[in-house]
Amino acid sequence: MLSDGHSLSLTLPYGKASSENWSHVSSFPLQERTLYDVTDEVIKSPILEALRRCEGNRRYAARMLGIARDYLYRYMKRFGIMSEN
Repeated sequence: MLSDGHSLSLTLPYGKASSENWSHVSSFPLQERTLYDVTDEVIKSPILEALRRCEGNRRYAARMLGIARDYLYRYMKRFGIMSEN
């Protein structure tokens, strides 16, 4: 994804106990980052936020993100994300 200076907005539905707003800003091409680096960051950030909002519950986090739990597990493994639940 590339931007001409406009922002990319990602919205997560509210978690069990959280109704706070959340946003993520990513810059490109600072520090010789590749498109893959930026897209990985854009994927990882909402996963971490969903897990935080769902207190580590992967089923609820996957539901919040609108993805299957299997995909969440794959992303967690890919990014080295550990969850308590």
